Amino acid sequence: MVEIVGTDACRPYPDEQWNSWKEGDEGKNKWVCVQAVYVDEENYLWVVDPACPNMEQVYDNSFKLVKFNLATNIIERVYYFEDVLSDKSYWLLFRAW
Repeated sequence: MVEIVGTDACRPYPDEQWNSWKEGDEGKNKWVCVQAVYVDEENYLWVVDPACPNMEQVYDNSFKLVKFNLATNIIERVYYFEDVLSDKSYWLLFRAW
């Protein structure tokens, strides 16, 4: 995920470490495959990472919703769904379409 910082420039958001995931890495504190971003009326950025490379299977229970405070660019909270969804949840939803 990147932030556009000029007409021809961007930077990894929130940093390079979050954008450095590769198979075999722990995925809870890295982007595995960001699907959606949303800025709410209180200036929070919400990022959905289903952590499902190739839309197959959730990687290492790493699905998450991340809340950023855009005034500080600091993560306020990470919501994990370990006990709610299975590692096949994304794949099952995709196949249902």
